Amino acid sequence: MQSGFYIKCLFLLGLSLSIFETSFAQSNRAWIKFLKKDELLHKILDQQKTYQVQILMSEWEDQAHTRLRQYSWKQENDKYFYPASTVKLPMAVIALEKANELGIGINEKAIFVSNHPEYPSFGEDSIAYAESTLGKFIEKIFLVSDNDAFNRLYDFTGRSYFNQRMKALGFDQTEVLHRLSVSLPDAVQNDYPKITFELGDVMKNDTETTPIRPVLPLGKAYMRNGELVQEAMDFGRKNVFSLGDQQKFIQLLFYPQLFPEEKQLKITSEQRVFLQKYMGMYLSETEDGHYDKEWDAYGKYFIYGAQKGKADKNLRIYNKIGGAYGFLIDNALIRDQVSGKEFFLSAIIFVNKNQTFNDDTYEYDEIGYPFFAALGKRCLEWSQRKSK
Repeated sequence: MQSGFYIKCLFLLGLSLSIFETSFAQSNRAWIKFLKKDELLHKILDQQKTYQVQILMSEWEDQAHTRLRQYSWKQENDKYFYPASTVKLPMAVIALEKANELGIGINEKAIFVSNHPEYPSFGEDSIAYAESTLGKFIEKIFLVSDNDAFNRLYDFTGRSYFNQRMKALGFDQTEVLHRLSVSLPDAVQNDYPKITFELGDVMKNDTETTPIRPVLPLGKAYMRNGELVQEAMDFGRKNVFSLGDQQKFIQLLFYPQLFPEEKQLKITSEQRVFLQKYMGMYLSETEDGHYDKEWDAYGKYFIYGAQKGKADKNLRIYNKIGGAYGFLIDNALIRDQVSGKEFFLSAIIFVNKNQTFNDDTYEYDEIGYPFFAALGKRCLEWSQRKSK
């Protein structure tokens, strides 16, 4: 009798899972069909081998923001792409966690003293010193994707600290191994400058060892010291930040209640607001005169692509973009303040037709930016369509 009851329960459970999977598959197919009604998206998605597109979209299933429905196109966590500047988002957040741990204020000025001529010191002159705070670095990261600002947060946080903390939070396809936009020998890459803070704290992260990673060949050729090397380029010691981890991280930052307490970030509510403010800010809204205010939606690939001019202030895009070697990525929470609809959208496209790295021959303008603008608009329409 008992055995029959268990068998019945297992049957009902299996039936429920089957119905759920069928419902998800149908919804996903409908979403893909909707995307492909856009001529440009249809053309690109039908050339998957060339463009290697991955897309994730998540929207709320309830008004209480407790359940998300996810749609995807060719998303694979073990399918490598170079994450470029998208790693700046988690680095900014983990740097704040470490600052809290050490009692360092985000507006406290600092001087970075390097022992290596290949990697310059920072903050030693009065102009740089005024800009040399964790808060200012984070602001620059989100407004103009400043590489040196990331590198200074990397100096402060440390590679091992960052990677261990991300693993503890459950991000298994994320690993930072190097600074950005600087080519450094291993001895310099593994070392850290001494940092002296305004209120007297002095710190220096321990020198690390070169990570050993499997070779990861991509492409057909690459440029090295002005010479063309006719072989695949090794990305085995490059940074990693999968699309699934990217979307999960932005969800964690904006909706921590979706995650167990032990997997939540150790930042204050004020710091969370600070991060979200600069992630969603348009350049015309800053008081800093150094930024090109005419390129209002700079760094907002979704909806705007590389479009100049004024942005729609009723549409907030909280995001972090990345672009290098022909890989273009955007990871965002998009919020329509008129309709009240919002959704998470993360995508990557590879626009390197000749599959040659470092030759600066990429189809960013012709294919990449228009793809992101069209995808953002189409997903915005999908989210609004679902409410009608």
